[in-house]
This record gives sequence, C-alpha cells and structure tokens, in this order.
Amino acid sequence: MKTTGKRSRTQLLNTPRDSARSLQLTHDVRYAGDFLESRFWRWLGEYLRTVLSGRDRFREYDLSDPQAGVYVMPNVASVALASDWGTGTISAYRVRDEILRLKPDITMHLGDVYYVGNQEEFDDYFLGDDDWPRGSLEPAGDITALPTYALNGNHEMYSGGHAYFRSIREHFGQEASFFCVENEYWRIVALDSGYSSKLIPGLELLPWWVRLQAQNIQWLQRNVLSSTDTRPILLLSHHQWFSAFESEHGKLGRDLGTDPRFLLWFWGHEHRLAGYGAYQAHPKGPKIRGRCIGHGGMPIEDIHMPVKRERNLVFYDRRAAGSVDGTQVGYCGFALLDFDREALVISYVEETGKVLLREKWIRTEDGARGEVVDYDPELLTLERPIDQLVA
Repeated sequence: MKTTGKRSRTQLLNTPRDSARSLQLTHDVRYAGDFLESRFWRWLGEYLRTVLSGRDRFREYDLSDPQAGVYVMPNVASVALASDWGTGTISAYRVRDEILRLKPDITMHLGDVYYVGNQEEFDDYFLGDDDWPRGSLEPAGDITALPTYALNGNHEMYSGGHAYFRSIREHFGQEASFFCVENEYWRIVALDSGYSSKLIPGLELLPWWVRLQAQNIQWLQRNVLSSTDTRPILLLSHHQWFSAFESEHGKLGRDLGTDPRFLLWFWGHEHRLAGYGAYQAHPKGPKIRGRCIGHGGMPIEDIHMPVKRERNLVFYDRRAAGSVDGTQVGYCGFALLDFDREALVISYVEETGKVLLREKWIRTEDGARGEVVDYDPELLTLERPIDQLVA
C-alpha cells in the first residue's frame, strides 16, 4: 500500500490544458529557459511524432445489437466516481485509500491521466495494483457490469489515446469509451467527450470544439433513449457542459437533446468540487443538475469565487488544505453512489474521509424526487439554499 505519491504536488501545479505544454512537462521541465536549453529538440521530435501519428481508432458497438454497450449491475450496489485522479500525488492515493475503505462494487474514473496519458504514465500512475482502485463486483449470471471502468479525457488524447484504448481493453475488459450500466431502477450513462481533444494542434484549447462522436450519439439514441423506459439517467463525462467558474463546452449538451430522463450529470476537467441546481444551458439541451467532481488527484489550485452567477450554482468547496510554492491548494475527493432499489444516496467524500454532503433520490413513476440528507456548512460554501440542489 502506498503511503506517498510518485510525484510531488509541485510537479502537477498549474498543469496546462494543451498538448504541447503538457508534453513538455513529461520531461520534468517547467521553466521555459531550462526547457529551451536542454530538452527542446527531444520535445519537438516527440510532439511531431504524436501529432503526425494521429488518434487511435474510436471504438464503437454493433448497433444491430440493442444491448451492445449496456451492462447490468445489481439492484443493491455501490459505485465510486472520481475524476482527474491519474496524477501520482499523495492526495490521489489518499483518495484511493478512502475509496477502498468503502469497498465499492464498481469504480469509474472520469478521465485524465497526466500529463499526456501515454503508456508509461498509464503504467506508472494508473494501472498498477496499488494505483487506481478496482471495484469488487464479480460478474455472474445476469450481472454483466465490469468492476472497473475508465472514461476518456483530454490528457489521454494528447498522446493520441493509444495507451487509453489499449489499457481499458486489456486491463478492464472495457470494449469502448462510452457505455451504460443499469439495474431495474437506475441507469448510468458514460459519454466520451475527450476524443475530440486531439485532431489539429491547438483545437484542444477551443471550448466549442469539444463534442461527442457521431457513433456515441447514435448508440445513445438507439440503445439508451429509443425505448419508453422511464428510469432516471445519471450522465458521466470528462468535460463540463456549463460552469460558473471556467469555460463551457456548449456542443456537449446540445448533442444530447432535451430528454427529461436526464437527472444528474457528473463531470471532471475543472479541478474542483461543485454542485448545481437544475439548469438548462441551451434550449436544445437537457435541464439537468450538474455535479463537478474534478478534484480526484490534482492540486486543487483554483479555489476562488465563481464568476457566472446565473448558472444556478448551489455549493462549492473553496477551503485551503495547504500551500504549494506559495499557492493555496484545496482538498481532493470523490463521490460514492449507493443504490438500494428505488433509493439512491450520493455521498461526497474528501481525502480525509470527511463526508461533505449527502443527497438522496427516490425513483418515482415519472422520474425521481430528491432531498439533501445532510451537509456541513462549515466545509462548503453555499451560493443558494441547499435544497436548490435537488429542486
């Protein structure tokens, strides 16, 4: 069991969100002067090779099979979600230890293995026996869900996604980067928002470029949304559709349509914990409650105030856990989903084991009704009344 991370938080602080500078950091060179003097030509060769090699093939399902990409989990099950975990920091391994302590049946990583998601970084910071925590579920009979899943993020795609697609197939048995895990009462639907992050250099910096692949949308429409099934849907993706803090990826929500079965949307990418009440960012997208859980393992450096007040932000965590190179950083953590037939309890847990907030949802004939079971007002900053989170 690890007690320390393989990287210091200083190494990860201020990690850029573009492929060129992320690749620079794979050489452990943070400052431009040192980089130009000692590593530039090696970086240039690697960058050109990465750009010219293109993306790995996007995996898709045989849509003639209506169950393709749909997995069954027990009616009573627990699922742990974390994003931006693949960092190797001490905080990431504290999150791992807390997840394992709770013994979830299924674990799902919402993307980003740093800095560029190449095979070496997957091997060192994600795939080892003491790295990303595996779920304890043992598929048998009608239970077909895998114990561990991983979504695609922008940093995986900076190296073309080759290590990501190889790793999920060989280590987890995961066929594609999008899927549905369901029981008789609920559905978890994971989307691939990361694949578009690599095509032409620089486009990863354009928020409007992030989108779902056509195969992902076709599968969603045919295998998930085509029936009259009324089970509530919990969406997962790496990128956010809307945000009170940072840039927004407006194409994502518009790709989904206005289906009323969409209940909650969990995403990462932003390195923070935040919860939103029902909000519709575009008339062609769903009215949905956002949950940002991008605080899985990165140094949480942006603990400032929100800038877009109209996004129905309800809570966020802006407490400082310490200081790295003079920059205050926050606490890392994850979300635990406990399914018990009609009931779903979601706990937001930080790396110390503290539970910051619990929300409970009950499946109804036409959707779900929610309530906030408890929360710690000393640990969370409230922008609106807490009940707005589930209204």
